[in-house]
Amino acid sequence: ALGDVLGSGLSLVGLRYLDSSVWQMLRSSVVVWSAMISVLCLKRRLQPFHWLSVGVVLVGLAIVMCANLLDNQGEEAKASPGEQLLGISLVLAGALCLASKAVAEEVVLQSRGPTSATQVTGVEGCWGCLYMAVILGCISVAPEQLGGQPRYVPEGVRMVASSPRLTALVATYVLSVGAFNLSGATIAKRTSAVTRCLVHTCRNFVVWIANLILHYGV
Repeated sequence: ALGDVLGSGLSLVGLRYLDSSVWQMLRSSVVVWSAMISVLCLKRRLQPFHWLSVGVVLVGLAIVMCANLLDNQGEEAKASPGEQLLGISLVLAGALCLASKAVAEEVVLQSRGPTSATQVTGVEGCWGCLYMAVILGCISVAPEQLGGQPRYVPEGVRMVASSPRLTALVATYVLSVGAFNLSGATIAKRTSAVTRCLVHTCRNFVVWIANLILHYGV
């Protein structure tokens, strides 16, 4: 749960300094991180074609980062080069947290026989709610000079409660994230964390296809 909170938080902060397309591409580095952690921590041996795949992903990430730094210059740039490097670093750090969480899940699911994917997902969800309650509480009581937003949480709750459509969207999002995490834990239990992270990155392709269908078919 902590890996999810840190990974998502760092990635979203990095999005502030990057274009959304670059941000999505950089998040695919979770595949590289998971492979490296599996080799270093689980002593897993990768075949040459695995390393070739990791190398291809690394080259692609390097091209994306260089293109982003070269294209976003001048007065119309979303952020300065230093801020863009900070954003890239935050997204990569977030991907590292998510990869570490995936490998830890694999260890728990495969080394402790009776542990089920449903149990792991439920426990992670409970801890995630606890972490976010603490974080939102700190944001609510912190002074504005320190980045606090005293009205952030109450206004958010009021907006959700007063809008049936927004309430339905939030409920749908919670259910979809729960199903996504449950399927990911199941994949990690039956295969490996690397496979899970690979499937994880495929959701960008699914979202892209869905957008095309909704845009041209509706």
